[in-house]
Amino acid sequence: AEMASKESQRYASLAELEAAAATAEAQMGAQALYRAACTNARFEALRTCQLRNAELSEAQQEEACRAPAEAFLREANAGTSACAEALFQAAQTTCGKEYGAFVQCTAANEGLFRACPKQLDRLAACLDRQVPQ
Repeated sequence: AEMASKESQRYASLAELEAAAATAEAQMGAQALYRAACTNARFEALRTCQLRNAELSEAQQEEACRAPAEAFLREANAGTSACAEALFQAAQTTCGKEYGAFVQCTAANEGLFRACPKQLDRLAACLDRQVPQ
């Protein structure tokens, strides 16, 4: 994986450096959205399987839904995942407008998601549409 180097980044003022730090902090905070969207999608797949197999015995249902159950547990316990990585990429491309508005708003509001409900909802909705299967 290629890593962008910003070692030689120069700032015109401390205020510019502070703004860059706030933006980076807001971008890091958005990781919670990727994890939430991925975990929720895996949970919904498990729940759908359980409902579809409700007439089976508990043991049969467990066997029928083993794959979605394991996928949910993997996602829920992952520090990061292929799904979260895919959503990070989608945030910067497909959901770029929503991501930019969310980062700009949270950076201006000490990283508080609750200060940016509209931007949060729009970004979350876009990310939900991008969750890989």
